[in-house]
Amino acid sequence: MTGFFRNLGRMAGPHVRKAKWLLRSVTGSQAEVIQAEFEVGRDMAQAIARAGQLDADPRWQRILTQTGERLAGRLARRGRQFAFHALADPQLNAFALPGGFVYVTRPLLEVCAASDDELAFVLAHEMAHVVRGHVMDRLVSSTLLNVASRASPAARMMNKGVLEAALKLLQNAYSREQEIEADQFAVRLMLSAGMDPLAGAAVLGKLNDFADDPGELSSYFSTHPPLTARTERIHRWLNK
Repeated sequence: MTGFFRNLGRMAGPHVRKAKWLLRSVTGSQAEVIQAEFEVGRDMAQAIARAGQLDADPRWQRILTQTGERLAGRLARRGRQFAFHALADPQLNAFALPGGFVYVTRPLLEVCAASDDELAFVLAHEMAHVVRGHVMDRLVSSTLLNVASRASPAARMMNKGVLEAALKLLQNAYSREQEIEADQFAVRLMLSAGMDPLAGAAVLGKLNDFADDPGELSSYFSTHPPLTARTERIHRWLNK
């Protein structure tokens, strides 16, 4: 995983650094803000594709697209353009880039293979981080990005450590409040799409089985709030 971020940092670094400038330059409508965010995410997504990190199996892409588009079609505001991709990485993981680019690793797809609703919860949770602004807030408010943006152009190009660390931010767990908000959003979106939100509790239970193996479970899932607490909360929301 470290090599993946190092390579991605080299290619996507300039685009990550322009995120703050893009958002600060937008003073118009919400649609313009969304478009600026999309452009940042699109550049980063293109870097991932160029790095050869996408999973080549068309079956996973088909499943992701079908499930993701079903969820996206139920959003109250449809101004965002979501795209869903399988990632060739050995860890159980999922993350979203600014603008709505959602990635799920092959091992996590295999965990969810028995149920489209389990995958839907994973996707809806990541979509929530985009819609609620968690992804872009993390990049824009990062001290690392602030330092990089103040450096001279030559210094920015040389400081690959800053770029790699900034990209890793998108793989770390969000705050407890943001994770709860994303789970709530996922439950509501799944209900709207006619899907079973209890599948979210099921997939979190499966992930908890990997909690003792840091080689399998990424830091995104292994940090707070605990998976068991998230599972219990979903049951309480649904009174089941």
